[in-house]
Amino acid sequence: MVRGGEEILRHCAKKLGVGNKGTTPDGMFTLEEVECIGACSWAPAAQVNYDFHENLTNEKIDKILDEYRRG
Repeated sequence: MVRGGEEILRHCAKKLGVGNKGTTPDGMFTLEEVECIGACSWAPAAQVNYDFHENLTNEKIDKILDEYRRG
């Protein structure tokens, strides 16, 4: 995983309380590790549905997940 992607994955797993391919109890999030989303230049990156989020830090991913939870 590129530029800290593994750390972001671990952070998401802890924050969401699920492992790889696990779904949160409320059904809102499923966490899935993938090999490539074509964003090496902007790594670490994540995709939520069709939205891409790049240059992630733990703080940025927390904000993104919180925004999705709020709707």
